Amino acid sequence: MGIFSSKPVDNPQVQNTRILGEYRIQREAELRLERSRAIHLARWEEARRKSQAEVTANLNVLSELALVLGEQPIYEYPVKPYQENVLSETSWEFIAKASLFKKSNKHFFSISKITSVYNIFNSLHYKLAKLKYTTIYDKGCSERFVFHGTKHEFLAEICTYNFDRSKIKAHKFGHGISFATNSYYATHYPQANQRRFDKVMIIANVLVEDTIEEGHQFMTIPNHMGYTSSNRAQSVIVKYDDHTFFPVNIVYYQGLHPQKHAGSMVYYD
Repeated sequence: MGIFSSKPVDNPQVQNTRILGEYRIQREAELRLERSRAIHLARWEEARRKSQAEVTANLNVLSELALVLGEQPIYEYPVKPYQENVLSETSWEFIAKASLFKKSNKHFFSISKITSVYNIFNSLHYKLAKLKYTTIYDKGCSERFVFHGTKHEFLAEICTYNFDRSKIKAHKFGHGISFATNSYYATHYPQANQRRFDKVMIIANVLVEDTIEEGHQFMTIPNHMGYTSSNRAQSVIVKYDDHTFFPVNIVYYQGLHPQKHAGSMVYYD
């Protein structure tokens, strides 16, 4: 007795037509995908060319400005925020900055290391500000190395963006960026650092006018003589205009302020 299937059997022509239709659908999908990939690749390549053109243009502008202002040409873009390098203790820069630090400091602080800080943007801004002082403002000014005590955690931000006057809350010699002309004064700031053994201090290059107005805690900007104020002894310099200062070195040092006794109370100098 034979077994018969009830499932209809396609004839060869119908079966070939179905297979051909499925192949065409698959092939059309593959072609659409290839076209889409080609379009995306072309757009990416065009964006890359435009980006490279912008990079080249920016690099040319920065290099030209750097050369005009006496800086080294720039070969990489984007430019690194800043570079910090440890100075050799036998280098002239280390000897000069260590001498500057020790000249006005007490014997109980010792230098661990000194680094140089280079930020092309801060340097260019400073040189343009100096040019503006001497040409547009027609002001007599000098450049000074001064000190700014800070915390370890603030170093990267200061070296990247420079000192930010908008973050100053108050100061008894004026609402600006304060610098000390002697390093021992700067060791007292910030106050939390006085109890910390490992400390840091920034040496900054600052433009200072020949005539300085005496500052006070309510001064937001000097009234008559420019953009610099100081205390009466001029051991503190306060700057109010941006880009007239920038960090050039960081002194990593160790030591504690000596304790002073007043009755049963112990406090720090």
